[in-house]
Amino acid sequence: MRWRNGPDGYEVMSKTLHWVTVPVLATQFVVGWSIDAADPSVPRAHIALGLLVLALGVVRVLWRRVGLPPWAEHLDQTARRISAVTEKVLLSLLFAIPLSGLLLLEAGGGWLGLHIAAHVTFFAALTVHVALMVAHARHGQLRRML
Repeated sequence: MRWRNGPDGYEVMSKTLHWVTVPVLATQFVVGWSIDAADPSVPRAHIALGLLVLALGVVRVLWRRVGLPPWAEHLDQTARRISAVTEKVLLSLLFAIPLSGLLLLEAGGGWLGLHIAAHVTFFAALTVHVALMVAHARHGQLRRML
């Protein structure tokens, strides 16, 4: 078991960071949709999860600097470009969403549009990311991250 990415694909650290981020984001969105609940712990949980998303974003960006595995051979230039752009957008949104949420909290409702736009962009990029993985699943693309 290797910790660092190599010629065979993603290794333990990248996979762990990826698959820890997924449920944290899912929980964050569910809690966010429940923000109007009467329970006062809901907003605190939302803020705590947002800070966790931000921390995961920092760790993921730093880890990417260690190195990425080579592209899967079956991906053509178009798929590689889509994948690269989508990954950068998703990583950027690990910062934009929680920071826009904190801005909304501190500066008021005038920032709600930015926060919503960041979410819409996230779901659009996530859709492209998942579609690309599904389209290339028969070539073992998903297996690289499991």
